Amino acid sequence: MSEPDGRPLYAYRCTAEEFDTLRDVLHGAASPTSEHHFRAFVLYAAQWWQRQYDGGRWAWEPLLDSIGWSMHYPDLYPDVRRAWRWWKVKPVRLPSSTRFLGTFACHGGLPLALVGNAKAPVTLYLRAVLGHTLEYGRFVNDMIELAKDKEHLLRPPTLRRDYVFRLAADVVNAVLDLQPHAQGKDPIAALDRDRPEWRDDMPLDLDNALARELLIGLLRDAAQGRERRVDDFSVRRFLRLTSIGWRLGARVQLPPSISAIHLSRRLGVGDNDLPARMEVRVSAKGTHVLGVYDFSSDDGGEYRLAGRQAQLLDLWDEGAAGEMRLQFLAGDYVGEGVVPKGGASLDELPWAFRADEHECPFIGEGTVSNRAPEILVLMPRRDGQPPDGVLEEGSVLGRAILRVRRAVSIQTEFGICTIRPGAQEQPADDYLLRGDRWYDADCAYPLYKGVPSLSVSKSGGRSKAVPAHEVEWRQQGGDWRPAPSYGLWQVRHEVRGELRYFRRIGILPHGMAMELRPGSTVGEGCLAFTGAEKVRVAIDDARTDIHKSGDTLHVELKAPDPFRPPTTVKLQLQWPSTSELRVVVPFPGQGGQFLREGELEQDTVAVDDLYGVRAVALSPPPSGKFWIEGELRAPGLGGLGRVAHFRKPLQRVGTALHELPLIDVRALIELLLSASSSSDARVDLLIVNGAAVSQCKLTVSRFAAVLE
Repeated sequence: MSEPDGRPLYAYRCTAEEFDTLRDVLHGAASPTSEHHFRAFVLYAAQWWQRQYDGGRWAWEPLLDSIGWSMHYPDLYPDVRRAWRWWKVKPVRLPSSTRFLGTFACHGGLPLALVGNAKAPVTLYLRAVLGHTLEYGRFVNDMIELAKDKEHLLRPPTLRRDYVFRLAADVVNAVLDLQPHAQGKDPIAALDRDRPEWRDDMPLDLDNALARELLIGLLRDAAQGRERRVDDFSVRRFLRLTSIGWRLGARVQLPPSISAIHLSRRLGVGDNDLPARMEVRVSAKGTHVLGVYDFSSDDGGEYRLAGRQAQLLDLWDEGAAGEMRLQFLAGDYVGEGVVPKGGASLDELPWAFRADEHECPFIGEGTVSNRAPEILVLMPRRDGQPPDGVLEEGSVLGRAILRVRRAVSIQTEFGICTIRPGAQEQPADDYLLRGDRWYDADCAYPLYKGVPSLSVSKSGGRSKAVPAHEVEWRQQGGDWRPAPSYGLWQVRHEVRGELRYFRRIGILPHGMAMELRPGSTVGEGCLAFTGAEKVRVAIDDARTDIHKSGDTLHVELKAPDPFRPPTTVKLQLQWPSTSELRVVVPFPGQGGQFLREGELEQDTVAVDDLYGVRAVALSPPPSGKFWIEGELRAPGLGGLGRVAHFRKPLQRVGTALHELPLIDVRALIELLLSASSSSDARVDLLIVNGAAVSQCKLTVSRFAAVLE
C-alpha cells in the first residue's frame, strides 16, 4: 500500500516481529520530534493494547514506560491527532472529550491476554453479548448498548468501559455477518475460501490459537442461537393468541445429547450407577413420556436421544403454570429427578411476556425491564381499571392480560412490581432457593427439609447468596419476619422498594422422613413419620389410628371400602403456631401381591417353579397402573448392572384387577441369570405402581436349593 486506507489499525495485521521492531525504533527516540515517530507510536499503542494489556489499570504510564518515553502525556495530544489523520482513523469521542486511550483500544482489537478458555470471563461475556444480540438486535439500533447490557459479566471491572463495549459489538457483528459462510468442520478455512477479506473486519489476532478457538466457539453459538438449539434440560413458557383466545404454553425441551458426567451431577448419582438406557418423563399435571436416552461410549461417554424421539413437549394453561420435574426411569427411578431451568412453578406476582407477533416468550415475574417496546402482563387479580396508557387484551387462567408500553408500577399484596418496556435492559436476576427438596409427597408448593437459602445471579454470571437479613418470610395474613419455622410460608426479596422475588414453599423438619408400610390387604397400611418434631396429622377419607412409638409417628390407615382403596391420601400437617401444610401421599395398602392358586407365594422361588405364580395388583380405575420389574443380583457384576434389568406392565383383566403370569417373563429372567456364572445369582422381582412405590417383592433363584 502506498498510503493508509482508513481501515482499523488491527486490520493491517502487524506481525510479532514488526511489533518488536516498532518498540525498538520508538525506544531509540527518547525525545520524539518527527511525525514518523508519532505515526509509528499510534500503531504501536494499538498493538500494545492487544498484545500487552492484561486487564489492569488502563493508563498512559505503562504504555510510555514500555518504550522509555518520559513526558507529560497531554503534550502528545496534538501530534497523536495529526498521526490519526494520516492513518485516516476516526477517534472515539464522548460529548465532552476525545478518548485517546479508548481509540487505541478500539483499533487494537481484543487483548490476547484476556482471551482464555471457554470459561474465561471475557469469553463468557462475549457469548452472552452474542445471545443478547440475537434476542434483541431487532429492537435496538446501537449494538454497543446491547454489549453494555451485559457489563456485569466483565471481569476485571476495569474493563467496563465504552471502548470495550465497542470492541465486543464489533466482534459480535462480525461473527453474525460471517456465520452463514462458516460452514463445515473447518469454518476458518471456509471463510478464507468464500470471503477472502473477512479477517480485516475481525478485531482478533487470528494467529493466536486461543483467539481462533474463541472465534470458532462464537460462530458455533451463533448457528445454534439462530436454530434455537437445546443444550440442556429447559422449559420455555410463552403466550400465544389462538382461535379460542390467548393461551399460556410451556415447552419442555430435551438436549439431543448430554454427557454422562453432567447427567449424573444433575440426578445426584454416581456416573457408574447410571444405566445404559433411560426413559425420561415430565411430571406436570400428569405424567408425559418425552423420550429415551441411550448411552454411547463415543466422545468420552454421553447419552443420546434414541431414534426419532420427541425432543420437546407443549403443555397448556394450568399444566404450563405449575412446576415441571423430569424423572428418569430404568426399571426404577434414577436419582430424585430434575427441575429444569425455567421449570419452577409460577406464583402470585404479575407474569411478564415479550409482545412478539406469533409467540410471546416469558420474561419473568414481578419487577422486569426489557428491551422490547411492548410487554404483555398477566395480572394476578383485577383491581379497578388498568393504569393510563395500558390496554387490556383478554384473559388467561382468570388473569387479565395488559399490554404495557411505558414504565408502570403495580401494587400487589406482596410488594411493588415495576414493568419497564423499551428500557435499557437491567441485568436479569436469576433467583434460586437452595435446599434439600422433599419429593415423598405431592404439594401445590415446593417442599423443603429445613430452611432453604436464597441465591441470585445476574444472567450468565456467578451465583451469590442473598444475605439472610435481606430475605423476608411470613405466613398467610401475618407480618414479614426475618426467619421462618415449619409449615407453609411466603418468601420474598425486595431491592430498593421493588419486589424482585416471591415464592410460597412448605418447610419441614430437616430430618423428617416418611415410610410407606403396606398392610396385609389392599385396603390398609401405615404411614411412618420419623423426625417429624411435634407434627400433628389429620387425614380425610380414611379411618385412622395415630400413635407414637419412640421418635416414630405411626398413622394406621383403613380404607372405607376395603375392596376399593384410594390410590392417594390427603394429609394436613401442622406444627404449633404455624400454617397448615396440605400434601398428598400414595395410599400404603398392599396393592400388589405374588399369588399361587390364590395363596401368597413364599419370598423365594426357583426359575423352574414359576408356573402357576402370578403377579396380581388391585386398584380403583382409572389411575391404577402397575409394572413388574426384574433386576439381576449377583457378585462381580460391575458395569453389567446397567443393563441387567427389565420392566413389563401388568395387564388389566377387570375393573380394578391387574395380572401377569410369571411364566410370561421366564425367558427374560433366564436371560438375566445367564449373564452371571455365580450359583448365588438371583433376580429380584418387584410389583410397582405408577408412583414407583414398591408393592411386593419376590426373589427368583437359579435353583431350588444351593449346596454349601
